[in-house]
Amino acid sequence: SMKLVVIAENSSYGGISSYCLDLCRELCLKGCNVTLVVPLDKRITNLWLRNKAHEAIIPIEELNLGNGFFYDVRTVNTFLANHDFDVIHTNGYRMNTLVRICRLLHPCRHRKLKHLVTMHSVLPWNISTSRQKLYSFIDCIGHTFNSHTIAVSNYTLNYVYSHSLISRNRITTIYHGMDLLEKEVIKKNDICIISFLGRLSHEKGVSFLVRIIEKYLLTYNDTNVLFEICGDGEEVNVVLQLEKQFPNHVKFKGFVKNVDTQLENSDILMVTSKIETFGLVVLEAMARKVCVIATEVGGIPEIINSGYNGMLVGYGDIAAYVYHLHSLIVNREKRRELCSNAWGTLRTKFSFQESINRYLKVLWSL
Repeated sequence: SMKLVVIAENSSYGGISSYCLDLCRELCLKGCNVTLVVPLDKRITNLWLRNKAHEAIIPIEELNLGNGFFYDVRTVNTFLANHDFDVIHTNGYRMNTLVRICRLLHPCRHRKLKHLVTMHSVLPWNISTSRQKLYSFIDCIGHTFNSHTIAVSNYTLNYVYSHSLISRNRITTIYHGMDLLEKEVIKKNDICIISFLGRLSHEKGVSFLVRIIEKYLLTYNDTNVLFEICGDGEEVNVVLQLEKQFPNHVKFKGFVKNVDTQLENSDILMVTSKIETFGLVVLEAMARKVCVIATEVGGIPEIINSGYNGMLVGYGDIAAYVYHLHSLIVNREKRRELCSNAWGTLRTKFSFQESINRYLKVLWSL
């Protein structure tokens, strides 16, 4: 059977890690010959992904990177040469670039190897080094060399298609599907718990998040509200300052290992991203009957129909965000209605089985 290797990115828990884990788990259940590769470097070990893969009995290997560009090329090239893979599936700027270079440097050795790429992001917001800038630039050009490209949303597909030389028949949108919980999620909170889950960084709109919460708490004398902020990143200090300013209403929880538990204990999820190519956390919240209020950016409007299965607000519009947030906090019935409709959206548009079937169709076409 076809031998597939899925290479994650060397990051802590996030959309890409979750995507790779869910994909490999389902492919293993279907009897596919798949291996999950976790890149490691000196900064990030990704224990979360390794532990989850072991729990799901997914074959896993580790790839030691981070010792310089040419060292990384040699490491990836040796890894590919020592394994007889048919398809390699990469999921980020760095691994996309490294695999393309290996295939170009050794076309005879890797001539049978097909390269499948999933585009999870379209703008390098966290560029801080010249190497990352190089990866980003090459990635736009490099789609020409992919065997096929998967976009996580139509927004991503349109961006990639308009900024690269890829032909339209070699790029496909496949939404990340979501398994619906069999058990009923019952909210028993005496207070309204509003969660934020994500990297505390510029592209996730952390400064926007802080200003919204500050405006809300200064405007409404609401004692039955608790904002729980979960995540880590370079903008953690502004969150800590907010917690210090409102100790009774803001709780910083840092990195949370069990996202499911956090969501199941939440009533509302706040998404304040400046850019979001898809928004997997929105689906995760919907599956756990959490009402979502999000910024109208990127691929999020492909999930949320504002006023029907969630609420959308323009990025930067603090007054509108606070207004809609307050309306959801005080109106429990409205939250129930939105959550019920969101559940239906998951069933009809974001079925995990449908996503896997579309993925396998692309895989067998290579």
